[in-house]
Amino acid sequence: MKKKACFLFYSCLFTTIVFAQTHSYFFNGTFNEASTGPALSETLSCSALTGSFTSQTINTSNGTCGVTQPVFAFNEGGGISYPNNNFINGSYTIDIFFKFNNITTSTGYQRIIDFKNSTSDVGLYILNACLNFYPNANVGTCPYFTSNTFYLITLVRDGVSKNITIYVNGTAFSTYNDAADDYVPTTTTTPIIFFRDDNAASCEDAAGSIKYLSLKPVTSTASEVASTFGNICSIALPLQITDFSAKKENGSVQVKWATIDETRISAYVIERSNDTRSFVNLDNTAAKGQLQNNYSFTDPAPQNINYYRLKIIYLDGSFKYSSVVKIALSGSKGLEVFPNPAYSTIIVSGIQDRTTIRLFSGDGKMVLEKKSNGQSMTMDIKKLSAGLYFVEYFDGHKVVQQRLIKK
Repeated sequence: MKKKACFLFYSCLFTTIVFAQTHSYFFNGTFNEASTGPALSETLSCSALTGSFTSQTINTSNGTCGVTQPVFAFNEGGGISYPNNNFINGSYTIDIFFKFNNITTSTGYQRIIDFKNSTSDVGLYILNACLNFYPNANVGTCPYFTSNTFYLITLVRDGVSKNITIYVNGTAFSTYNDAADDYVPTTTTTPIIFFRDDNAASCEDAAGSIKYLSLKPVTSTASEVASTFGNICSIALPLQITDFSAKKENGSVQVKWATIDETRISAYVIERSNDTRSFVNLDNTAAKGQLQNNYSFTDPAPQNINYYRLKIIYLDGSFKYSSVVKIALSGSKGLEVFPNPAYSTIIVSGIQDRTTIRLFSGDGKMVLEKKSNGQSMTMDIKKLSAGLYFVEYFDGHKVVQQRLIKK
């Protein structure tokens, strides 16, 4: 069993907040990131069985998050791996919204986070219903945690002072000075492991479920952390755009999109570009706020080549962008794939409405299939391995095919 050292308290120094991308995961049946970030993967040790995507009631200290919601349930010895790739280093904010199934004052160590890819026992645990910042003993109110309750644990690390503030459910719980850099990845490509444990004192882990995980390479303020927990039920249930398409109609272009769950959305701004670099606003549409919604906008004066996207405005004023769809009014070269080479998504244009697009690997195996809802569509390819692919569809007379390089 691990030896404990004395825990030292330090005041926390926050760095200035700058805009940075956030990698967010909602576990709605996949390990994919919400925008274009890397996908998570399951990781196992101690003869663990694989976990599963399922639906559960999410109980928090503030009550229940409505009806049952999708989560990822991991077994004892199982966990998830984040492929860091130099995104998280000295300064960061990490939010983990999860539960352990069994927590008592005698359940022992239950791993939450590991920055050293199982080369060290250093990490964050729940120990006997207390938060344990190993090797620096229990911190904060002890005992605190209970079984089958979702908690939001937030780590905010300042890369200059190396101070870490630990928040539980939006409230500062304790602080720690990480002068030894124990709580940063060992190298720029060391993955960050959640819940799995496998080292000298191995199998110090537990079964549980996770609903929300976010990582960003800057520090959050105390008020931002508190706001995240105050809105955790809506944050953990993100907007889903189930369809986004564009098609020609008598010299105009009709843009359509369909959504699920708009509890946090204020409005959509429809933007257009002719080169994907400079976009102009065409229209602002208020969100309907219902569970399932359908929208449409007609561009009365489109250009020859048009790229459309949605700027999605949240209630707190923040925003993100949708994927991009492309449509050409004339002079089209037929089937086009953009960008090419591509990393995570592609735009397929120059196709017919309600056309089935298929993606084949270089050896002729079909790896993806999707039906269009317009003359252009977006396809998610980030799960595919790097290599040569072929995008193919039947135009009513012949099979049309384009080469694609996946990076």
